[in-house]
Amino acid sequence: MMGNALTLRTTQVNVFDCFHFLMNDIFEMEIFLSKLVNIIDMTLISEGLVKHKNPHAFLYDPTDKDDIDHGVSGIAILVESHIAAHAWPKRKLLNVVITSCKDYDPSYTAFWIVNYCGSNNFKFESIKF
Repeated sequence: MMGNALTLRTTQVNVFDCFHFLMNDIFEMEIFLSKLVNIIDMTLISEGLVKHKNPHAFLYDPTDKDDIDHGVSGIAILVESHIAAHAWPKRKLLNVVITSCKDYDPSYTAFWIVNYCGSNNFKFESIKF
């Protein structure tokens, strides 16, 4: 094994029964991601480097799929890696995945996300490798 091995942490949080505005609103998703970046004390890569707004959210509204599949997705590109969030409002499900080479407290982060959504129905897991 080589010295200075890179350590990564990935945390996935699924929030059920989420009724927050971010579930249907691009702007609210971007606010959520910005606050989450601050909570885990990480750094957004400048918008000039990523060539678009960072964090960035978009509406997924496929015309060829069942209405239950539409939602809002967002990503925050970090110096330390990234955060991706996907919301399915008809299912009341929010999925957030954080991957980072900088360590953070996954339990605190998961509970912050759940509290932000105003739900107490969630599942999270975190691995460090």
